[in-house]
Amino acid sequence: MISSDFSLARSIASLRRQQAHLFRQANLIGVHTDLFARHLYLQEYQKLVAALDRLLRLRVRFSHSRLEAACQRASFYGSSSFDTLTLILRHRLDRLPLSPQSDIFGQLFLDFQDE
Repeated sequence: MISSDFSLARSIASLRRQQAHLFRQANLIGVHTDLFARHLYLQEYQKLVAALDRLLRLRVRFSHSRLEAACQRASFYGSSSFDTLTLILRHRLDRLPLSPQSDIFGQLFLDFQDE
């Protein structure tokens, strides 16, 4: 999995504290530095919202259940790439079983033992 609910919540809280700290630091430098920092933040936040919208639009094309299964598969194998998620959906990899003995594409690993 990518992250547990608890560690994800902790990561988000940590990012929010860091963001507040950085905005305070920018404000201490000056009003224009603060304003510039907030513009940078807004630009990145808009990219994030667009990426989330792109993710959720996949449910229209593939269905809620397939999107959920694809997200589960990507998480299980440690991927948070949108390209990987769409590849899983296009190639119907979301229908394959999850296994630590295979990769995200369903390829089984062969465990060769030295004799």
